[in-house]
Amino acid sequence: MTTLRFDPDPRAVINPWEVDSPLERCPRTVVSCFARNLMEYAAERYGGEKICEIEFANMALPLWRIQAHGAALGLTMTFQGAPNAVSQYESLFALGVERVLVFGTCGVL
Repeated sequence: MTTLRFDPDPRAVINPWEVDSPLERCPRTVVSCFARNLMEYAAERYGGEKICEIEFANMALPLWRIQAHGAALGLTMTFQGAPNAVSQYESLFALGVERVLVFGTCGVL
């Protein structure tokens, strides 16, 4: 099938920054994992402050801020599935995050 039309505009019809605004004190780097209990443990162990929740259709995922070696770092759980993860990351970037480090546990991916 040949595409007869091309839209050069790089913006989507609905963009994350139209829904989410930059968050004051948002960490520039976020560490994320697919295991909720691991992120909750790390947030508790390192004195995480819940700074917001990323809303989805049927749940919300917290974003915690911790101080690690003098720098702010964010912690959150990643929703499973590529479309879910990407929509979550778009929200994080709209909040002010610049880097996301994602890791999984054996068998979760």
